[in-house]
Amino acid sequence: MPDLADAKPTEHLVRVVRERDGAPALECDWALIRLEPESGNAVCERDELRIICPRQEFTSLNFPGSDDLWTIVCAPDTELAKARDAWTKLDLQSVMSALVKYARTLDPIFTGAQTAADIAQKTAETETLCRHSMDILHLEIKRARGEYDRFVARTAWENDEKDHLLSKVRELEDKCAARAYRCENQLPIWRRLCAALEAVEAASRNTAASP
Repeated sequence: MPDLADAKPTEHLVRVVRERDGAPALECDWALIRLEPESGNAVCERDELRIICPRQEFTSLNFPGSDDLWTIVCAPDTELAKARDAWTKLDLQSVMSALVKYARTLDPIFTGAQTAADIAQKTAETETLCRHSMDILHLEIKRARGEYDRFVARTAWENDEKDHLLSKVRELEDKCAARAYRCENQLPIWRRLCAALEAVEAASRNTAASP
């Protein structure tokens, strides 16, 4: 089993599954008191109430990277709700499946993705392509801006031509802004999702290997 003493220090808030309104629910506000040395079970406390969380359950809910996963699955989305429900049932394979399906809703590049590796590969390819495209667009903008600045308009036709050159500059700037938005806003979200998928996959392997 993973070294949860390192992953979750004593008194760190952890997740447990408890019955709520007749159904199991994830609760994330329990403090870890200690891990029992022989069984590996976790003693957790909240509002002076102590419970024992079985080793396998605790491992499945509090593996390294699980805090980031919790942040992701709490967002309002149908597929993320499925991932959260699967996590409540300690079904990490179904958590991964739901997260991959969620990724396919984020952008057309993930269409057809079936595994965590597919998501990671598409994300890496998109980042490389996006940054390369921005480098080229910056050069094209500089060239188009220089052409616009050098063009002297004296006649009506020349004024129209200069307006055309300015439109070209604006079009290139819009394309560059779209690439920048993807790099600065979308890609970080995708990378966090990839990290969560990687963490779930590792936890699934560790749980399967545990006696």
